[in-house]
Amino acid sequence: MATTLNTSGITMGDSTLAVSGSAASFMPRAWVQFNGQGAIAIRSSNNVSSLTDVDTGKYSVNWTSLPDANYCCLGSSGRGTDQPTFTSVGFNAAQTSANVELGTFVGTTRTRYDPAYVQCLAIET
Repeated sequence: MATTLNTSGITMGDSTLAVSGSAASFMPRAWVQFNGQGAIAIRSSNNVSSLTDVDTGKYSVNWTSLPDANYCCLGSSGRGTDQPTFTSVGFNAAQTSANVELGTFVGTTRTRYDPAYVQCLAIET
């Protein structure tokens, strides 16, 4: 089933959902996907100037240009195994217009670790 967006709405098969309302448009301001193991390295990013490897399972994502600290930041990580993980945004420090800290943890033991995959997204109106 093809999905298209046009001026009259979203069309899915024979049905059309009209797009209307006055909700604010929330757009990604910055994002990064990086390798958190060893010498950390950005795989892909937008509006990110650099990364800082602060400690085991602790990183600083340094923004190129955000107007203020009033953004929603989401983070995730993965080990590349079936062991559950979780990521804390604003770990031990408040987010600023210059950066945000991420903490990554193994879900079963809640210990910090350096994951193979770390993602971070900043959304602001």
